[in-house]
Amino acid sequence: RMRQKLEFLIEDEAASDEPTEAELQGWLASHPNDYRLPERRSFRQVLASGDKRGAKARPDAEALLVKLQGGADPGKQGDASMLPAAMPLTTEEGVAAQFGGDFARAAFSHDKGAWFGPVASPFGQHLVSVIQVEPGRTVSLEEVRDRVHSDWIENKRNEARDKFHATLRKRYDIQIEWPAPWKGLPSAPEANPKTKPIPEVGE
Repeated sequence: RMRQKLEFLIEDEAASDEPTEAELQGWLASHPNDYRLPERRSFRQVLASGDKRGAKARPDAEALLVKLQGGADPGKQGDASMLPAAMPLTTEEGVAAQFGGDFARAAFSHDKGAWFGPVASPFGQHLVSVIQVEPGRTVSLEEVRDRVHSDWIENKRNEARDKFHATLRKRYDIQIEWPAPWKGLPSAPEANPKTKPIPEVGE
């Protein structure tokens, strides 16, 4: 509790100054991939259900593909399911959450327009037509100002905490005595440990 209180004091002091516009812009420029908007796609899909068709799902899907490429109405083809027949603009990660990773990779590797497939998923075999592609892009500071501000403050807190710990370590010789089952672990902590970023959900 004492350690936590000291860290809170150190962190609050570090975060007391508001970043300048130049500092926020510099943070964004040095971490472009953290804020880049990913590519999004919209598409239609027609399903040949694995549950309903079993081993015939793939050959049936190949036959459906010929019909769709010939101009057949996609709304009258394939099997009904809880899956959306059409997806609005969505990231590859969002598509993977609904249809699985293999399906998402296929949907994001084809040009828009023509029907293609079959594409396998846990639900069966799909025929897919990409409707719209919105390329990924970098963002301006105004679009992500609040997030950049929050990340800048958090980084300052982490730097202050790490500096505080490093200063304390210079004053003490730390030795760790492990119980028997863990005797092989290091007997001293890292020399200059750094605060690690908290992973995003799903990483």
